[in-house]
Amino acid sequence: MRALDLPRAIALYDFARRGLLAELQNVYREMEDLYPTLWAIKSRRISQVGRREFVPKTIDPDGFPVGANQSMADAQAQCLQEAYGAIDNKRDTVKNIMLAYFRGFAHLEKIYKNPGTTDLTINHLEFVEQWHWTRKSIYSEWEYNAAASQTNVGVPINAGQFIIFERPPLDRMALTLWIRANLCEKDWDAFVEIYGITPWLVIMPPNIPPEKENEYMEAARQIAQGGSGALPAGSSAESAAKDTKTDVFRPRLDWLQEQLVLAGTNGLLTMLTAPTGIGKGPTDEHADAFDSLGDQDAAEISEVFQLQFDAQILAQNFPDEPILARTELAEPEETDIGKVVGQILQLSNAGYDIPPAQIEEKTGYKVRPIVRTKRQEP
Repeated sequence: MRALDLPRAIALYDFARRGLLAELQNVYREMEDLYPTLWAIKSRRISQVGRREFVPKTIDPDGFPVGANQSMADAQAQCLQEAYGAIDNKRDTVKNIMLAYFRGFAHLEKIYKNPGTTDLTINHLEFVEQWHWTRKSIYSEWEYNAAASQTNVGVPINAGQFIIFERPPLDRMALTLWIRANLCEKDWDAFVEIYGITPWLVIMPPNIPPEKENEYMEAARQIAQGGSGALPAGSSAESAAKDTKTDVFRPRLDWLQEQLVLAGTNGLLTMLTAPTGIGKGPTDEHADAFDSLGDQDAAEISEVFQLQFDAQILAQNFPDEPILARTELAEPEETDIGKVVGQILQLSNAGYDIPPAQIEEKTGYKVRPIVRTKRQEP
């Protein structure tokens, strides 16, 4: 990272086209933590999708093929619900696969609950870091690079054991913009260092006695450095400041930032023109922009899971049936806590015992039974 410049970035891009991905992916990872604009876009986009949940749904009955019925569709939806329920890292899974939007691809390995047996339950989706992947070209099959070395020779994989998501990488554009912004800021810092504190030139009077020159020079130096003091008669001081009314750096940095925001929000320019704030108006525009992005990202990720996860689960459990259900990433439904508590009270009054764990899950309250002791008689 310390020696990173545009020629080096171009070399990394050229290597990546031939499948040597490890170094570029490491640069991407570091840059995402150092580039404030990219960090903010990444955080917002991932949070928009990460808060959603996998929800199994049946297809529209009007689209049922001949011989299919709602009962079959409900059975498939229930099967998918159980399959996703067995995964122990669903939230991390969504966050990890979202990295494809920034780094170009993401691989999730399917980890089985009881490997080597007939039990095909998948209980974990292990994220494999991007620098462990390579391929001969952008059209070749993925190979695993265990040493994360700069090579395009790896071990072939069984693609069916992975969920693989590929997207045009935002980090590719961000890297070039980041290097240019850093160069611009470096020049800006140098400009501020030179002209930030107004320099002064002291013009000494003529015919200074030789024995007084050092004394006069010291007084002039102190004045020029912003100090205070007296100058000999006939001296004068002039500002050597440059005209700083025209700021050539800020417009350039703003333009670089705008290009990244434009790409990172899929062209939603309201993110550039509407400042955030308290209350309605611009703040709502920002929220609406990221909500729209979240819907789009969730739909694309849902399609990946439908093709690479749902289809496998349904083929294993319903080999002779058409696909009648699928899973979508959807916003969690808000629970009416008061309504739930009322239902719990009704069931309790009817003589039913509800486990505390289920009450906590539905309401979010930590509950424990009240222990009543008998009052001692005097």
